[in-house]
Amino acid sequence: MNSLFTIVALPQEYDDGVLRFNVVFIPRNISPLNDLTAWGFPGIGPFAEAADRFKLEAKLIAGLNALPEDADVNYRELLDVAIPETAKPIYEAMHAQFEQVDDMPSVDQEPPPVQATKFIKKYLPFSYRRSFNFTNPRTDDAVIDDSYHCAFKSQGSDSAFTQTSDHISWGKVYAHCLRHPGLAAKAGLIFTDLTITVPNSQPPSVRLALFGTVMVRSVKIRPALAASPGCLKQCA
Repeated sequence: MNSLFTIVALPQEYDDGVLRFNVVFIPRNISPLNDLTAWGFPGIGPFAEAADRFKLEAKLIAGLNALPEDADVNYRELLDVAIPETAKPIYEAMHAQFEQVDDMPSVDQEPPPVQATKFIKKYLPFSYRRSFNFTNPRTDDAVIDDSYHCAFKSQGSDSAFTQTSDHISWGKVYAHCLRHPGLAAKAGLIFTDLTITVPNSQPPSVRLALFGTVMVRSVKIRPALAASPGCLKQCA
C-alpha cells in the first residue's frame, strides 16, 4: 500500500553531545478532519484532533555507511510532542476558504498511462540559456527559436478541451501550509527545536558518531503499523 504519513527528521545543530532538530509530520493527501479508523488507526480520531494520542520516537544510528534500518539503532528516545489544539480550527478554516477541498482519499490514484506516440517540445527561454555556458540544445525536443510558438498558434482551439475542476486535494493544502513555517507548526505539520542528549556513559567519539543518522517514527500507532507496515514512510 502507499504511505499515509511521511515523517522527516531535519538535524539543525550539534553541540557538546546535544542534537537539536526539527521534525516534519505530513499526512499523505488524506483529510485531517476525517477519522483515521478506516485507515487502520483505531482510537486516534482525525489527525487534526490527535493531540497527544500519538508519540514520536527519535532513533540514532552511528555513521552514514548504510541506509537506516531499525535493527541498527544505537539509541532511542521518546519526544514530548503533540498535535496542537490550533490544528483543527486551522484545517476547518482552510476547508471553508478553499470551498472545494476533496475529502475523498486519493493516495492510491495512479497517473494516466504514457502515450508513447506523443512527444512534447520544450522552449528554452533566454533566462535559462544565459544562466550558464549554453551553446545548443542537446535534444531535438528542445528549441530556442520561434518554432514552439508557431506550432502552438497553428493548432487553433481544441474542441475537446475541458476546464480543470476547482477541486483541490488535501495534499495541496498541506503543501500550502508548509510554505509558511508558522502556519505549518500550528497545523501540526512541523515540530521545531527538539533535542536529544546521548548519555555521558558513551565515549565522546561514539556520542558524536551516533548523530550520523536520525530517524523519527510514531510509536503510538504501532499496532496499525504491524497490520499495514507500508502506511508510514520514514525519511532519515
